[in-house]
Amino acid sequence: WPATLTEPRLDKTNTFIEFADNSGWKMGAITAQSIEDWAKGYLDPVFLYNLYATFRVLDKAGIYAEIEKQSKEVAKAYVGIGVSYSSGHGDYAEWLERSDHSEYINAGDIVGVKGGKITKDLTDAEQIMAVSEKPIVLGNIPEEGKSHLGNNVAFMGQIPVKIMGPVATGDYIVAMTEIPGYGIAIHPKNMTIEDFKFAVGRSWDANTDDGPKMVNTVVGVHNGDYLNILKRYEQKFRESEARLESVEAKIDALSTLIPQAQNSK
Repeated sequence: WPATLTEPRLDKTNTFIEFADNSGWKMGAITAQSIEDWAKGYLDPVFLYNLYATFRVLDKAGIYAEIEKQSKEVAKAYVGIGVSYSSGHGDYAEWLERSDHSEYINAGDIVGVKGGKITKDLTDAEQIMAVSEKPIVLGNIPEEGKSHLGNNVAFMGQIPVKIMGPVATGDYIVAMTEIPGYGIAIHPKNMTIEDFKFAVGRSWDANTDDGPKMVNTVVGVHNGDYLNILKRYEQKFRESEARLESVEAKIDALSTLIPQAQNSK
């Protein structure tokens, strides 16, 4: 509930809005951002080091000017303290229309995006994404009466995704073209450039059972593993190029020896 005007608090105990069901079970809230959290984020070691590096080279007049400047910056950041949203739901999603309104697409399905519309047919897909189950934030709300023509697609966060076969924590979830809506788990070291084209995210679950299942998957967050794939291909290319140059050198040497051998006859 809103904090009283006489005792404002900048911490998580200051609940502006609280969401609960009829039984009183809390489902989420909008609370004040903690001053402690703000201080940890703003007055971190990097900030303090930069402050030290700045002041150590200033003269007396410059120090007073810099103190005034830094004070204004800190004050500006402080008054920018915001709110925190809490919920059991774990992703940001947007409503996207289905290419075929009659196609059955449900939560956890892997879909291809073509021109801003979704389908389980991944042919020529511009992006590979997955349908959200319970988004904490939902954008691109359609006009009234049209929500049944599309689905909520996860853009960032963690969602359950449909896969076939075993999965380990950290595996990439890659769409299967053979089974629409489903993916498979692939270890990062076994990923190819083609696999990355169909990657949805990375698993935060482990399950050794075969068959269909839903796994908690983080989407919209990439750590550049595809660069490692490119580096491996680059290394293989360089090795192949070195071997080719060696073969060409040997051929050139043989081409020189053959005429000499013929002339000596």
